[in-house]
Amino acid sequence: MVKKGFFLVGTLRSETTFLQQVLNAYSQIAIAPETNFIRTYAETLHIARANTICPTDGGLKVNLLKSCL
Repeated sequence: MVKKGFFLVGTLRSETTFLQQVLNAYSQIAIAPETNFIRTYAETLHIARANTICPTDGGLKVNLLKSCL
């Protein structure tokens, strides 16, 4: 029998921790610990953007995590 895997990603407050706990109750399912990838990525993005000029803000430096649209 071929075992198939899947990768679950969710944002903060999207109930992925709850889903992890429910799935972890089954012995046939292996659950890895949370990586906090999205939080780490957002913090990295925020640091990078803090030193970036946003053209839609009239050339002002961006100091908040927001899109330059």
